[in-house]
Amino acid sequence: MNIADTGDMFVIKFVLLTYRLLGMAPVTISKTQSSKLKFSQSWTGAVYNLSLITGVLTECSRQIPTMLGESSNDETSFSQMYRNVLIVSGNTFLVILLLRFCLCQRKLTEIGNELVEMDRYLDQLPGIYHLRAGRTYVFFVLTLHLTIIITYCALYLAVHPIKPAFFTMIVFPCTVMSFYTLQYSLVVFVIERRFTSLNEALASVETKTVGVNDRSVVSIFVIKRAYARLYRICSEISNFYAPLTVLIVVNLSTSLLYELYKIFFGLTRRSSVLPSPTIKFILGFLWISVRKLPIVLLTSTVRKCHMQMQMTSDVVHKLQDKLGACRDVKSELKNFITDLMHRSFQFTAYGMFRIDCSLLKSIVSTMTTYFVLFIQFQLASDKGASE
Repeated sequence: MNIADTGDMFVIKFVLLTYRLLGMAPVTISKTQSSKLKFSQSWTGAVYNLSLITGVLTECSRQIPTMLGESSNDETSFSQMYRNVLIVSGNTFLVILLLRFCLCQRKLTEIGNELVEMDRYLDQLPGIYHLRAGRTYVFFVLTLHLTIIITYCALYLAVHPIKPAFFTMIVFPCTVMSFYTLQYSLVVFVIERRFTSLNEALASVETKTVGVNDRSVVSIFVIKRAYARLYRICSEISNFYAPLTVLIVVNLSTSLLYELYKIFFGLTRRSSVLPSPTIKFILGFLWISVRKLPIVLLTSTVRKCHMQMQMTSDVVHKLQDKLGACRDVKSELKNFITDLMHRSFQFTAYGMFRIDCSLLKSIVSTMTTYFVLFIQFQLASDKGASE
C-alpha cells in the first residue's frame, strides 16, 4: 500500500475512519496541489478523544461501584475480585491510551508524513523499485477483526439479557486495546513491505542497470538512503507504541487467564446463567480471538520485518560479488555494508521484552503456569466451602 499514492485512498480512509471512531487516529489527511498526501493534526480529533475520556470516566463513576457489589453464583469471591481488578485496570488503561493519542498527534503526523516523503523519494528508482501491494491484507485483517467482535456481541445479546454496563465497561475497553495492537501490526506491515521491496530493488540492480555504472551507483545510493530512513522510522514507531504495549500485554495475559478459567469451569459445571456449555465455549473462543489475534499478527509481522532487515546484508554481498569489477559500485556497496554492520534494530517495549514470537511463547507459558495454580486454588476454595 503506497501511502503517497492517492489510488489507495479507499483503504487509507477506511482504516482512518475505523481508528478515528476508536480514538486512535486524531489526525486528518489531505491532498496537496502536487497530488501528495499530507497528514495533519486535528483539533476535532483531539476534542473527540477528550469527549471519549469524559464519557469513560463518567461511566466508570456510575458502573464500577455497582459492579463491585455484584455477586454471582457461578463465581467464587476470588474470581469475582479478579474480574473486578480486570475491569478497573482495563478502563484505566483505556483512559491512558486515549489521552496519549490526544497528546501525541504531532508524532503520529510526523511518522505518516515521513512515510509519504520516503515513497516519493523512492520514485527516483523507476524500473527497479516496485512497492508490493498490501491494501488487500490491511482491508482483510481489519474487516476480519471487526467481524469477530460483531459476531461475539450478537451472540452474547442472543443468550444474555441486555446489560449496557457489560459493553461499556468490558467490551469497549478490550476492543480498543485489541485494535491498538492491530494498529501496531499494520504499521509494522507497512514498513515490512518497504523493506521487502527495497531488497528486491537492490537485487535487480545487477540485471536492470548492468553496464550503466553511473546509474547503478545512483540506485545503490538511493536505496542506502532509503534504508537509513526506514530504520529511523522503525525506531520512532517502536518508541511510540512501547509504553502502552507494556500495559496491554499485562492486561492481555491476565484477561486471557480469566477467560480460560471461565471456559474450563463453564464446561465442567452447570451454570445458572447459561445452561449450554457449547454457547459458553463459543463465546469464550470468540473473546479469546478478539484479544489474541492482534498480538499473533503483531509478532508474526515483526518477525517478517526482522527477516527482511537481515536479508539485506546477504543481498548486498551477492551484489558485491557480481558488480565488484566497477570501482565506484564496489565502493558504494562497501559503504552500504559498513552502514548495515552498525545498524541492529529490534522492536521492543523499552527493552523489557522483544516484540516477536518469543513474546507469544512467554505469554503462553506464563498463562499455563498461572492457570494451573488458579484451578488448584479454585478447587481448594470449593472444597473448603463444601466442608
